[in-house]
Amino acid sequence: MKLQRIEFPITGTYAVPVPHIDDGAMVILVVAGSAKVSRYGAARSSAEPSPSFDHPANADALEAEAMSLVRAEFPDLNPDEEVAVFTCPPDLAKRAEFRGVRRCV
Repeated sequence: MKLQRIEFPITGTYAVPVPHIDDGAMVILVVAGSAKVSRYGAARSSAEPSPSFDHPANADALEAEAMSLVRAEFPDLNPDEEVAVFTCPPDLAKRAEFRGVRRCV
């Protein structure tokens, strides 16, 4: 499955994803050496201008597969030093288990 990197340039007040992804889209968030399957939350207002990423209850169980996909398609990415967001393959996304509502970065 081909992953696509998503950038978040600041346009005006908000960080807008390029290419566009819908609010609630499933992504892979690479940060601090991990690759978390996450649900993207669009910036809500000028008081909350950054996107959010909600992690499922079973994020740790999905992490190895998510990192394997990222490393296979982006071998030059250094997950220990870079923050990156990628599209998430549907077969991986559908295994995410969310319990309750939580907004986290």
